[in-house]
Amino acid sequence: MVRTADISEAVQHIVNAITNAANNSIPKTSPRRRKFRKPWWNAACRDSRRREKILWNRFRRYTTTENLVAFKQAKALARRIRRHFLPSYVHGGLYVDDLQISCQGSNMNTIERQLQNAVN
Repeated sequence: MVRTADISEAVQHIVNAITNAANNSIPKTSPRRRKFRKPWWNAACRDSRRREKILWNRFRRYTTTENLVAFKQAKALARRIRRHFLPSYVHGGLYVDDLQISCQGSNMNTIERQLQNAVN
């Protein structure tokens, strides 16, 4: 309860109370983590993926041979475009043989376990 003689001071006190309550209860940022976009994804990748999805939906609704062929061609084109814009370090696969790990003998069991968990 506000006990002041001046009405403008009472209104200001109520406004401050509501503002403080809102600031304390309403979150300022999203609790979800930001989704990191791929830096190589560009307009050509987006357009080819969009075209692929459109043709997939058309084939899904109307299952004709022409729609299937159009979808497969769009899918192949989208795959080619994505491969073209991929950075060079992504083109090759990473295998366990490619890893070069140096460690002390006491840590070898830990690293072996981590590699087994990654492979399996």
